[in-house]
Amino acid sequence: MSVKPTVSMDIISSCVCRDCFEIGKRALMHNQYSIKLFFQGMSPFSLYTNPESALQTISEENLVWGNPWVKRMIVTDLRKDLFQRIGEDRKDSFLLLDFTDFSRDILILKTDGAYLTKTEYLMKNEELIKDCVKETVSVQSLPKEYLNNCLDRYIEDILKRYESSRIILCKVYYVDKYISYLGEEKYFSPVTELNEFADYCYTYFINAMESKNHKIHVIEFPSNTVCYELHKWGCNNRHFCDEYYEYLLSAIDCCTSMYDEDVEKSMLDALLEKCNREFDRISSLAALNSEVKCIKSSRSYKIGKLLTFIPRKLKKGLKTVFAHLPHPKRHQ
Repeated sequence: MSVKPTVSMDIISSCVCRDCFEIGKRALMHNQYSIKLFFQGMSPFSLYTNPESALQTISEENLVWGNPWVKRMIVTDLRKDLFQRIGEDRKDSFLLLDFTDFSRDILILKTDGAYLTKTEYLMKNEELIKDCVKETVSVQSLPKEYLNNCLDRYIEDILKRYESSRIILCKVYYVDKYISYLGEEKYFSPVTELNEFADYCYTYFINAMESKNHKIHVIEFPSNTVCYELHKWGCNNRHFCDEYYEYLLSAIDCCTSMYDEDVEKSMLDALLEKCNREFDRISSLAALNSEVKCIKSSRSYKIGKLLTFIPRKLKKGLKTVFAHLPHPKRHQ
């Protein structure tokens, strides 16, 4: 049996794409990928703006919160040097992308034309930047012409470094439902606007690639995907159940195998259908657990349980009493 050679993988994505190499039963069996680069929280809508001059003296050592990797991501956005850090020639690596971080709010700074992507780890270092922040705006409120220009520049920078046949776009979305540690359905705040904007970016990226006659790999997002309260990174609307990561890694396997286009599409469709069925099953079980819990918490259920409990206790008590009474046959 032939062994697939190690695949060099770069990731510019949310945590989702990185996690598929570590989470889930499918991930435990893999040993064929070498993750060379991983950048998270990099929105092109802040990347292609002016650096805030007052923040250029901030280094990783100055940041008060975060591990070395987190601090490197923050400094990268402060200095706008993502692609300088990546380097010029990555032709031998695959590139894994998702655009959910593009939906994040934007911090408009006091220097004209200077923006930052509002991430959780940036805001935990807020003391260092707060004097430079003018306002926070929704990314959807920025002019379409500006958004499209940033996406065009992002595509141009990617194509300078990667072969289009090695670009894998994972269409990841936020979800509004998670499974609690008790196996019940719970809900986050609505995510419709976040997903609509992410979808706009996915569509623009794919269409722009096609217009340039570049073929890329696209991995679709399973319907009814749910998050998990006991995810290793905590409960969050992009921290999915293990089944998603197993699906994503299998789909990446398919894309990196470089099959014929029709064969790849057929395989990806089959993986997607299988994952959809799995999430339908998970949601059905969670709904049943929630229904059972609802029934058990109802007043009528509690009364019924009490009415059942009392006769049992009485019966048990009577048996105890009778057990201590003289047996009639012994006195005949």
